Amino acid sequence: MATFFSLKQCIYSSTLDKNSIFYCGDEEAKLIGGNVPGDDYTPDRPDLEQEVIITNINNLMNKCVNPIKTQYPDVVITSVYRSKTLNKYIGGVDESQHMYGYASDLVSINNFKSYEIFNWVIDQNIDFDQMIWEFPEKGNGINGSWVHISYKSNNNRRKTSLASKSSTLHKKYGGVQIGEYQHDIKRAYPEYIMEESENVEPPVSKHPNADQVEKGNGFYVIIEKQYENDTYNVSDSRLISVEVKDEDMNVIYKSETYTYVNEGQQQTLIDYAKKQI
Repeated sequence: MATFFSLKQCIYSSTLDKNSIFYCGDEEAKLIGGNVPGDDYTPDRPDLEQEVIITNINNLMNKCVNPIKTQYPDVVITSVYRSKTLNKYIGGVDESQHMYGYASDLVSINNFKSYEIFNWVIDQNIDFDQMIWEFPEKGNGINGSWVHISYKSNNNRRKTSLASKSSTLHKKYGGVQIGEYQHDIKRAYPEYIMEESENVEPPVSKHPNADQVEKGNGFYVIIEKQYENDTYNVSDSRLISVEVKDEDMNVIYKSETYTYVNEGQQQTLIDYAKKQI
């Protein structure tokens, strides 16, 4: 299935576990049925076929969950696949990505904060379809705030959202609140949920146009020259460098290495720059 989590773990639900304090009860469990991928399949819904869902789960684990788990070892998955009836019972949104194996809910049980995970995924430029900072007002731990992340092969929007019951938190972000959600947030700002920050102005990113931000530094990929005719047998080849700026926008490093790359290879140059500062 994946490096860290098995298929059994990915279809587990505490709602249906008789040994869990969250068990729904025998009568409700019978109505919900099992939580087996493929049980919702009908000929007009090939996207609910078991093989398709399991492939989606594998892609999600390999592209999103594995890198997060590697960086944050105490992260666990609390929900991945949900059948239609289970999703409805626990109050999931209609057409939840969990029903297709696209989405996972992740929480750190001891050491890390949900905002750290959320921001790390953004800074590492990990590919995802949607990522939600879920209810940060709940605090930390297994029953606290979590991160929802989804992955869809070749169709990822990189949509970022906040889910919160706190109108104050939504106001600090300043976007349009739709129910408990606000979309297109740039980062997870922990200071927004601290009492002492009630009157602070929303922080302005020091590096809004950077390709990556890490530890206050912005990493900017500079295209020195563009080659349009598949020069060196590389499509979309470019001669690039990486420039690093601190929080005061001072250039603290510029790579001396220029390289012909396609878009997927520029990360190597960024990683090298991180080691030089």
